[in-house]
Amino acid sequence: MFLSILFVGIAFGPLFSLTILYSYPFLFLFIIAKNINLYLIDAISFVFL
Repeated sequence: MFLSILFVGIAFGPLFSLTILYSYPFLFLFIIAKNINLYLIDAISFVFL
């Protein structure tokens, strides 16, 4: 898995790596936002229960 990612990075050059570096923080923020939404839903359902 890691070797194939490394090979793709070498094959496509720095441009591909830059797109990964720029899109990764947005993916990270998206995952955090989803987790916060799940926690909020759990808290609201716990309050109403």
